[in-house]
Amino acid sequence: MALASSSSVDTVINIKDNLIFTVSSMNPPTPGHVGVLIKRMMELAVETGEQNVYVFFGSDKYDTIEYPLSCEDRATALNYMIAYLKRLNPMLGGINVIFMYKEGFNNGLRYFAEKLRRYFSFAPGKTKNINGFFVTGGTDRIDMINSVRSIVGAPSLNHFINHIELDNLPRDEARNTKLGTSLFDPTNLSQISSTIVNKFVDNDNRRDFDAIYTGWLPPVQIEWLWNRLKAVRIKGPGTVPGSDVSFLSLTSPKAIEMGHNPEKGGKRRINKKKKTNKKRRTIRKKRKTNKRRR
Repeated sequence: MALASSSSVDTVINIKDNLIFTVSSMNPPTPGHVGVLIKRMMELAVETGEQNVYVFFGSDKYDTIEYPLSCEDRATALNYMIAYLKRLNPMLGGINVIFMYKEGFNNGLRYFAEKLRRYFSFAPGKTKNINGFFVTGGTDRIDMINSVRSIVGAPSLNHFINHIELDNLPRDEARNTKLGTSLFDPTNLSQISSTIVNKFVDNDNRRDFDAIYTGWLPPVQIEWLWNRLKAVRIKGPGTVPGSDVSFLSLTSPKAIEMGHNPEKGGKRRINKKKKTNKKRRTIRKKRKTNKRRR
């Protein structure tokens, strides 16, 4: 099954007139992120004639109870859900969702500013003005727009017509109080959040967890996500070693069932190991040569 979009650390911002973006951790990713937030971004792209929308991950920390998935794992899972969204709404089929992140750099806003400066540095003095659309969900995120403006700063911010506009999405703010009652609906995207997904994992509520992801992820990916979250959260607060055998990271070549490309990440690790073994053989050879000389 081909994935709908691609994730890249090195992708440059490529737009016509409108930069449509969000900054969010999406950890763990949910159908609410895709069916509400990313969907609105894609609709904006259709309306404005853009082909690309950008998701800047707000944190690349992982293996902790707060941040259980790596950036790459999140992008892979989200790509499956975006493929499902495009099947539901073929009008969005031509829009690319590009995930922007840098391993070891855990501030999505700062990374956005860094990529923006790079975008404007390609043609100094000839840069055209663009419209900026920052899409976010929920009234509690409105303050983020000021953070974006502040962290981008001049002169980059001066290239935006009307600076950066906020496209705020309504969501069910009472979803947490509805949880555990007949008013909560795991298929209602406005009620789904990473916090609720984590609560289902902590309470061993596999039924409602599956109800959230059914259709959006194939069964094998739902199983992987459940096991991954259980493996991290069962240990409680604190770091879970990346070598923990109770789960596979998608950077492992053995985890290709999630759609991860083994040419990127897994194979690189194998080559690194071969290089290390080669270095060890060279050291042993030198030691033998020195021994003979004595």
